[in-house]
Amino acid sequence: MSTEATIWVVVVALLSWLLVAFGGLRLQGVLHSRADSRYRVTSPRITAWVCAAPLRRFTVDQAHTAMQLHIDCLLGECPRKTHAYNVLVQEGHIRPDTGRVYA
Repeated sequence: MSTEATIWVVVVALLSWLLVAFGGLRLQGVLHSRADSRYRVTSPRITAWVCAAPLRRFTVDQAHTAMQLHIDCLLGECPRKTHAYNVLVQEGHIRPDTGRVYA
């Protein structure tokens, strides 16, 4: 492979990585914004990526941020929101409603 071809391959790979990295962050903000609900992305593939369970335990600050970003997600259906909720309960930042009766 020539030097010029190698440079093009590296440039395309770098641009692709940047598009995925920063495009994903942008989609995450749009996906869970009530104000911009008309721009909501509803693709199950993107939702699965954004709502995936975290690889490591959240800190309290990360858990608060996740709860805010996933405000429209249902607890128990969104693994990321469920993990954030459990962290906040364990750290004493949320006290579950024990008097609630579920049908």
